[in-house]
Amino acid sequence: MNSQFKMLFRFTITFAVTLTVLLSGLLRQANAASPVTYTVAVGSFTPYGIEVLAFGPQTLKVHRGDTVKWLLGGPHNIHFHDAPLKLTIKSKIDGKDVVELNPEILMPTVKSGDKQQAGANSGLPLGPPPGNEPPSFSLVMDLAPGSYTYICDIHPGMIGFIQVEEDATAVSSPDEVTVQGKKEFDSAIANAEKGWMELLKKPAMPAKDGAEVAPYAEFGIAIVSQFFPQVTTIQPGLTVTWKMPAGIISPVAINFPLSGPMMPPAMPMMDSNKMPHFVLGPDLIANIQSGADFPKDGVVHSGILEGGQSFTLKFNEPGRYAYYNGFGNQIGAVIVMPAQSR
Repeated sequence: MNSQFKMLFRFTITFAVTLTVLLSGLLRQANAASPVTYTVAVGSFTPYGIEVLAFGPQTLKVHRGDTVKWLLGGPHNIHFHDAPLKLTIKSKIDGKDVVELNPEILMPTVKSGDKQQAGANSGLPLGPPPGNEPPSFSLVMDLAPGSYTYICDIHPGMIGFIQVEEDATAVSSPDEVTVQGKKEFDSAIANAEKGWMELLKKPAMPAKDGAEVAPYAEFGIAIVSQFFPQVTTIQPGLTVTWKMPAGIISPVAINFPLSGPMMPPAMPMMDSNKMPHFVLGPDLIANIQSGADFPKDGVVHSGILEGGQSFTLKFNEPGRYAYYNGFGNQIGAVIVMPAQSR
């Protein structure tokens, strides 16, 4: 009886192990035969001026053959590359010298729905998508297991990771990934709201030796699209410096005066070969050097300011000088007080 029990036990163990191996193989085959589509959010805006500059979720685990669909919540591209490209270049289009958005950023190297390949770039969306959905771009991750990095060239520091796992490795479902992306964005917005409120508690003090303005406030992966301080007060003969942070960057262009509607930052045009270009408007092209006196005609274009760069003007005459960001709806003012009598 005891020997029969041992035989039955050994048979049961052998059967269980065999069944586990068979099921594991079937699961791997089922996964390979049934790829799924994951959705990643690309940037986000709130109605009150907070912008998330991130991919949500930032890290995504998939199996080989799965599809990743990016929902573009702003002017972003998807580029499988290790460093951002130069934002603008000088070109000659049909004999005319222009400054344009880098065509290597603008133009796609693959079509949406293609298999991912080295250096794949979505390009920038050039028109509204059909229906009410945001623009999107997708790639099939038919890749060997490993980690793959992608970026947004428009916003240096905006980076995402796709980890292709072995078929036997469990990964999150598409619904779980969508929830995780939303959670990351909600957390970023809450963090920016808290930081913004703290900044507003600090009173703006008149500058004695010149003033510094932050073109926006950065809180992790989110920024507040507002000049800090929004109104700067100085004495005649002092300077104001707009200084860009060095983290996740959204480009800025300082323009005076603020009067009438803002011009589009770039205008589309076709060359004689029917190739599209985005040519920078005057609001993004510098007409004065940093450190100069505020000009008598009152027209100032700093040109594009990127991470770590700054722009300085010296104000000699009392008055109120309103300005704006050539890329967006941010406005600010410099108030130069009358000279104090001694």
